[in-house]
Amino acid sequence: RSGGFWPQGNGASHSGSIINLSAGGVLILSDSTLEEGTILLLKMSLQDIEVIDNVIGMVKRVDADENAWLLGVEFITVEYLDDIFSRSELDTLPGSIASFDEQVKKTLNKYVYYKKVSREEY
Repeated sequence: RSGGFWPQGNGASHSGSIINLSAGGVLILSDSTLEEGTILLLKMSLQDIEVIDNVIGMVKRVDADENAWLLGVEFITVEYLDDIFSRSELDTLPGSIASFDEQVKKTLNKYVYYKKVSREEY
């Protein structure tokens, strides 16, 4: 893991645009690069329709794309948190991370349904 551990959100902040999103991860276009293996605490806005917050991800791939970076981030599910964090680090994570799997499934299903219904109305 790189970049330190900042559970209260006082670490470095990065922003980017979601290029592709699935239940397993996200592809982000960003002005800044990160090292592979960096652990992130993500907050993602889905076109101002839905917000997914307190999602833990690991940067798995970094590619240059003209003047930006493509970051492939894999979501870390609850069952794998013990493999990444120490017990003391786990105790400082936001409580809502425990419901990550279900939160993401519900939010993605709602978002996909909204986008499908929006297209059918045209």
